[in-house]
Amino acid sequence: MSRSPTWKASKLETPAICRIRVQAHLGGSWLGKLGGMVITSAFKENGHVVSILEVLLLDQAALESVLNAIHELHLPLLSVECLDI
Repeated sequence: MSRSPTWKASKLETPAICRIRVQAHLGGSWLGKLGGMVITSAFKENGHVVSILEVLLLDQAALESVLNAIHELHLPLLSVECLDI
C-alpha cells in the first residue's frame, strides 16, 4: 500500500526561517535595505545571477513585509521556502 507524502503545515503565527531566492546580485550594501537578512550565496542559474536570502521571521505577517520590501526594490522573486525552527 502506497502512502502519500506528509508535511507539517505552518500556521500564520508560527516562527520560521525563510529562504528567499531573488534574481539579482546582492552585496553587503543591501543588508540594511532588507532588514538585516543574511545573503547566503550568489550564483548563476540559467545565465542569471541569483541570490539567496535567509531570515528568521516571527510570523507570516513579517514574511509579507519582507516580500513587500523585495517588491518595492524591484527584485524579481524566484522562490520562498519557509522552514520550521
